[in-house]
Amino acid sequence: MAIPSTRTALILSLLVLSTTLFGCSRSQDVAAMTPAPPLASSAESYGAFAISPEAKDPARLARRLSRFFLVEQSSAVVSSSLSSAFRKDPPGGVVFWNFSRGGWRELAATTSHYSKILKSAGHLPAFFSIDYEGGGLPMSPSGKQIAGIQRFRAGFTDLAHGAWLGRSMAQFDTELCALHGQIMSRELAAVGINYPLALVSDLAQRLFSVRGVATNPGLVSRCLSAYTQAVAEAGPVVAVTKHYPGLGQNGGDTHDVESLSLAQNTAESDRHLAPFRDLISYSNANALETRLSVMASHGKFPLIDPDNLTTESSVLLEGILRDRFQFQGVRVSDAMWMGGYGQLQGDALYAAYANAFVSGLDLIMIPGSRYGGALRAFNQIADGTANPELQRALELRSNVTFSTFRARFLNRATESLERLDRTLSSLPYAHETVLQLAPRSLTDRERARYYEILKSLDERWLTQLPESIR
Repeated sequence: MAIPSTRTALILSLLVLSTTLFGCSRSQDVAAMTPAPPLASSAESYGAFAISPEAKDPARLARRLSRFFLVEQSSAVVSSSLSSAFRKDPPGGVVFWNFSRGGWRELAATTSHYSKILKSAGHLPAFFSIDYEGGGLPMSPSGKQIAGIQRFRAGFTDLAHGAWLGRSMAQFDTELCALHGQIMSRELAAVGINYPLALVSDLAQRLFSVRGVATNPGLVSRCLSAYTQAVAEAGPVVAVTKHYPGLGQNGGDTHDVESLSLAQNTAESDRHLAPFRDLISYSNANALETRLSVMASHGKFPLIDPDNLTTESSVLLEGILRDRFQFQGVRVSDAMWMGGYGQLQGDALYAAYANAFVSGLDLIMIPGSRYGGALRAFNQIADGTANPELQRALELRSNVTFSTFRARFLNRATESLERLDRTLSSLPYAHETVLQLAPRSLTDRERARYYEILKSLDERWLTQLPESIR
């Protein structure tokens, strides 16, 4: 997820705090949800892939439509409303912001609480997510202090911007990339986080000059492959890369305006696609299909699909990502309050969610205040009872009749549940990985080497790093 502008950050704060995403009071949307009875687990055991019975039986499909949402929670606090949802209609996961400036204890307590509910109710595990690229150490390669995206820091290792990983490769190959993944995965698993929105595969241009690894697609591919391998080996964590198909080529910030690709030809556009293609090829060749997830951007790429944002582009999400690149993992949206999506309300907004899903996404990232209404809309689409307003909104959004859209929705739901179940059933319940100690105590050796490499790259790190390891 890109760094919000000041104006957008204020809007986001008001949006999330006003609805508190299950955090303080029960929203009307959640209260109005029609509860579904708890389900027996569809996976035989941790690590075993079992296609859910619901995916093969349309009559039971509606009981699992809630899994297609990744809901945002303003802070890592236990909420009675979200606890109730996890018992009855569990979302696919939760992404925690950190407006309360919490640390590892709050994360561990909250993920454990929700995870125990899931297990006791017979549901599969869920994704627990945070923004966690790096940048707890704010020094950029230019020497400027630039805030990074590492939402939780108390008790965790402060990590460097992605650009330092790329800079290190001439001397250290992919060692720093792998250490980044090892430290991140081991520490996050210790607090129940298994789905971090982390390193970008965007080329290091424009908005991503510091967050991106490099401008050379080959370097990005090698670094992200080493990072993903290290994440998979260090803990039960799924590496989520972003922002497909590469926002480094775009002008404008997707938080505020339509972000349009500036690529002049397909060769230039393909340069930005290459890291995603190569990383997927690596994950498929090394049995990491359930350990890699791709976040789609809200950008527009006219050379590939002149009509749709990536979020609603079946050309990008299915024709290229699924069919050409053979990506088998979970495809997740960026936050659906960004850009033009933030201006939509009611049925028009739920139609956008549904069209993004039908276009090829498995998880739709939405504010918690929208969860109940979105789930109702998905249920109405599945059982054919959508009200006339929702049907019209869906037809306008998709340019097909409601009956055609519903048929596509049901087919996608079956495919998506298979994808989600394959990954979720390969993960332990989050509370089973939580440890009662500061996560950074698990990675002393890796952190020492990580900081040693940084110091060797630039002597300015001698005054930037914590005193204990200078």
